[in-house]
Amino acid sequence: MNDGTMTPPLDRLLAIMARLRDPEHGCPWDRDQDFATIAPYTIEEAYEVADAIARGDMRSLKEELGDLLLQVVFHSRMAEEAGLFAFDDVATAIADKMERRHPHVFGDARIATAAAQTEAWEAQKAAERRDHARDAGNAHSVLDGVALALPALLRAAKVQSRAARIGFDWPQARPVFDKLAEEIAELKAEFEASADAARLEDELGDVLFAAANLARKLDIDPEAALRHATAKFERRFRHVEALAAEQAVGADLDKLDALWNEVKREGRSEVGPISDGHSGDMRFPVSVKGVLIEDAGVVLLLNERDEWELPGGRLERGENPAACLEREFAEELGAEITVGEILDCWLYRPLPDKEVLIVTYAVRRLDQRELRVSREHRNFGVFALEALQALRLPEGYRRSILDCAARPRSASAGVADDADARCPPRSA
Repeated sequence: MNDGTMTPPLDRLLAIMARLRDPEHGCPWDRDQDFATIAPYTIEEAYEVADAIARGDMRSLKEELGDLLLQVVFHSRMAEEAGLFAFDDVATAIADKMERRHPHVFGDARIATAAAQTEAWEAQKAAERRDHARDAGNAHSVLDGVALALPALLRAAKVQSRAARIGFDWPQARPVFDKLAEEIAELKAEFEASADAARLEDELGDVLFAAANLARKLDIDPEAALRHATAKFERRFRHVEALAAEQAVGADLDKLDALWNEVKREGRSEVGPISDGHSGDMRFPVSVKGVLIEDAGVVLLLNERDEWELPGGRLERGENPAACLEREFAEELGAEITVGEILDCWLYRPLPDKEVLIVTYAVRRLDQRELRVSREHRNFGVFALEALQALRLPEGYRRSILDCAARPRSASAGVADDADARCPPRSA
């Protein structure tokens, strides 16, 4: 705990980690960890930083950067205990590297453009890799240093990019299309020949490797492309689920496929890059709504049509959804929140001639102040989940609330409790 003195924050964090790892007075969970057991959390925290950036959520970014910094401190402490290195050595090494790789800033070198700087940077990194290989007694390769733990598609693209540096590459993207078609044909041939799982895995791997290479030649991040495709499928499928339930379709594949084509054709799930944190080009007016589940239930507002609805508001063109929700919750309920993941996306018709695209998010309170309704709403309430069926509440809201309630609290809230930043289940 902080003793009230003005301890520099980084020194305080280092002292906290030392206390957590103390053999006699520390936390049993923290004492039991090693590099291998902590590594998955390090990767997870890096992804959560990227997620906060993608959502444009700067409050969450601050928290996630802290969680990532904790991982650096954790690894450094374990290394210090083993007599390998300490946090100061880590900081010194990266400071030395930055000065070494920026001779035009910290030395006398002259580099006129960003492109020239990139070329010089890569040359410096290549020299460092050659030195590492020599010191380890290994033969140098341009593929040295591509981390094994990278996501598979990203690592494939990086390996291909390294190979291209010595000319092992097609000059244009067109031949890669042919290569991808060739690999797909080989996979199909193995499948039709009833090949075993190992052969199919090998051929499918070739298809994915060629797809990653095509993405590289098209200057597209394959990981981002796949994330966008998955998000698009999820949005569309949620609409198919809702329509199937309304029409009692069941598991009839032909009918489900017809609903899928209807959703694609009408563009109901297409909201531009809203899943990446912005409103983009909107075919319909878009409202973002937040599911806030308190201990007693879910928070709802009563609108002018005597319908209960989730708090939130109209998303303006180019506006960040998280910022919109934070503003609306502050104005409507006097609540400070943080915004988590998208729960649903559906087309709502409040009036016969009016359509609004509703996007619902999981949110969590950051304050403990008493909620208060704004003058624009007639009333608000906190309703138990079992009471939802009796309310005049659009089905899309009901579906989002139940979806959010069914998820683990750390996932639905977007940000875990402070204690989760260092103790199990480690999903900060």
